[in-house]
Amino acid sequence: MPFPHLPHHPRRFTCSDASAFRGSRADSPTVSGDNARTGRDRAEPGLGPQQVSAADFGRRWSTAVDGAVHGQPLVAGDTVVVGTDTNHVYGIGAGDGKVRWQRSLGAPAPSSTACLSPGTGVLSTPVYDPASGSVYLVSKVKDGPTFQLHALDAATGAERAGWPVAVQGDPVNSPGVPLNPATLAQRTGLLLLDGAVYFGFASDCGAGTYVGQVAGVSTRTRRLTL
Repeated sequence: MPFPHLPHHPRRFTCSDASAFRGSRADSPTVSGDNARTGRDRAEPGLGPQQVSAADFGRRWSTAVDGAVHGQPLVAGDTVVVGTDTNHVYGIGAGDGKVRWQRSLGAPAPSSTACLSPGTGVLSTPVYDPASGSVYLVSKVKDGPTFQLHALDAATGAERAGWPVAVQGDPVNSPGVPLNPATLAQRTGLLLLDGAVYFGFASDCGAGTYVGQVAGVSTRTRRLTL
């Protein structure tokens, strides 16, 4: 399905649940909340029509960010981590909406079909590792190795030593058919499982010839497998 054309201007990321950060609350470390992708928030077992219609349920804050947010923001402790298509990543206070840190990952690569504007920076949902305090995310940059897997400190936005890892080369089961950044976008939410980060590639806007591919990177050795 083609992505919509998105003009370049600051967007606002909105927290719409006033009760979401009241008291203690579990992290939201991955797309749809857990590795089974259930979308279930176990910290809110009683959330129903009565609660969402209450006076204290509504917009908590709204924060301007550079670019559009395509992936799901994560909750890492008391920080909300947001990535944008302009290759900016933000750490935003969960309680007050204030930007605690922001990081640019470089100029975003332009869409091959121009259906995304200004580029295809961070499109997918990152993944958070509570054990190390690291957020892993894939960016697509204009210069250098096009796809890069980053490991950022969720508290400060600093890049972990030895990262990012360039994502490039031939798949193990398809030598001679290398990952082609010109036709691909990284859209699937990242998965952290057994010490490795996994993510998939599909078309950039569904145009032309492309090959879907999956990659994995060890968080310990940073070894890439396509």
